[in-house]
Amino acid sequence: MWANQRFSAGMILAAVAMVVVCGPAKAATAVWNFANPYFTATDTLDATASMCYYDASGPTDAIEAATTFGRTICDYSKPSDIDGQHVRYLHHGLLPCNGRSGYAVDHAGFEASTTDGRMDQWTMVFDVWVPDACYLQYNGMFNTDPALDGAAAWYLGPAGSLGHCALGTTDDHQFVYDQWQRIGLVFDRLNHQVTYWVNGVQVFQGTAPGGEARDDYLLFASDHSGADLVFQGDGSGAGRTSEIYLGSFALSDFAYDDATMQSLGGPSAGGIPAVSKPERPGALAAFTSPSQLDLEGHFRYAINVGGSAETTIRGLRFLDGRETIAGYRNTMSPGFWSGTRPEFGEGQDDDALENILETVAYHASDGKGGAAEIRLDVVPGESYKLQLLFWRAVGARTFDVSIEGELALDEFNPEVWIDESLQEVAYVYTHEFTAQDEVFTILFEPGTADVGNHQPMLNALTLEWMRATWIPGDADGDGSVDQTDAAILADHWGASDAGWADGDFNDDSVVNAADAAIMAANWGDHAGGEANAVVPEPMGLVLLGSLGLLLAIRRRG
Repeated sequence: MWANQRFSAGMILAAVAMVVVCGPAKAATAVWNFANPYFTATDTLDATASMCYYDASGPTDAIEAATTFGRTICDYSKPSDIDGQHVRYLHHGLLPCNGRSGYAVDHAGFEASTTDGRMDQWTMVFDVWVPDACYLQYNGMFNTDPALDGAAAWYLGPAGSLGHCALGTTDDHQFVYDQWQRIGLVFDRLNHQVTYWVNGVQVFQGTAPGGEARDDYLLFASDHSGADLVFQGDGSGAGRTSEIYLGSFALSDFAYDDATMQSLGGPSAGGIPAVSKPERPGALAAFTSPSQLDLEGHFRYAINVGGSAETTIRGLRFLDGRETIAGYRNTMSPGFWSGTRPEFGEGQDDDALENILETVAYHASDGKGGAAEIRLDVVPGESYKLQLLFWRAVGARTFDVSIEGELALDEFNPEVWIDESLQEVAYVYTHEFTAQDEVFTILFEPGTADVGNHQPMLNALTLEWMRATWIPGDADGDGSVDQTDAAILADHWGASDAGWADGDFNDDSVVNAADAAIMAANWGDHAGGEANAVVPEPMGLVLLGSLGLLLAIRRRG
């Protein structure tokens, strides 16, 4: 049986801002290797970026005087070449003004992913050499506040640690002084995760701060005027800077995955390569209202996967995922009531969506999560739009979602925050595709991040049929008007809130004799094209007789 909604060409989503938090379009990278001109980004992908001297207190003369640019000379010098190749670098000693200075970075092409115009996913990678002489001094690597009104966001510690108390700090001796090291920080508040790397090896992973605290870790995006962050900036007043040689610096507006960080490995004379975002199907977005979801069209499925009886939102009927639904198979455990729900508003549709998100299906094995699979029957060659709906349900967890064997969501954590500007936020993953065979597969696998729970979960899904032309009378969309469609129409006879897939072919919300006549007029196989001929009247009489028999059977049942 189809979940359904009256078809509306030229569908318009309500004018409520949808916050895109990841997707193929958002992927910018800038790299500095400090060749001439020294402060111009030497390698960019979908971005422009610059760096300049910066002093939060006034003129930049002091920071400029403390800065030199150079090139390694030979292997026995300090800093040394890398693999026999000269390295160009930016060098500075202790910075003036008690650290309230540094190098301002201004970029364009970096897209905002929050309502206040900042980025909640980003990656920084550095090729650095810090001499032994500075062993007892902290070094603030960067500050996300261009005004330098607070401490740096991330430090090299005096005993070789990496981190910040708000994010977490590694053990000592992870960073080695007096040699080139490639260090990296991946900040992913979307999935509540931060990860530190040294020479392609992960040395720390922890939970990123939530929306209610430490928002200073959100980097300014390109629409922000002026500097977007300050490299080597520390506004603590403690002068936390050390002598440092910077061979290369890379900044991206997305979170690098483990494979990318491992592939970057250690430092190189040529600097850090510009990384592009891995191509993955679909996109993830935040939503705070039913109006931000696509619920208009011809839907093959609309399922409350967790199950809480049949529910209707904006005219689209979501079937109970605990019941048998033709063409839908789910190996997740039966749904349960999570005890937590968002608060979107007071309307009937708001309440219905809140109810759907309060129920969840999940899959567990040995308490850490096992693989689960959802399989949907589809028609080869037809185009569809998939929507997967997630709410935080039962706390933080990470899991992977693959679409037809291709990774779509990596270490996804549906735990969301209460945000004053957005109220409470849920997520929708959207993916459009053309079916290659008769079964569409969604695989859920446990993640590996250190959050204690890796049980894959899902609240609801929809699958919309994106066909541009529809045959009047073809309720199931298979290109033929036949007994299957007649049975669907009979099953919904007299319904007053019906859609196309229930047999309402004249868009009056009622299934009645007018719809039966439309079906009769188009009876037969139309796989070769749109129906445009009326079948002979005797066939229509046969059909109406069949409908009468079906109706009688259903009434007796």
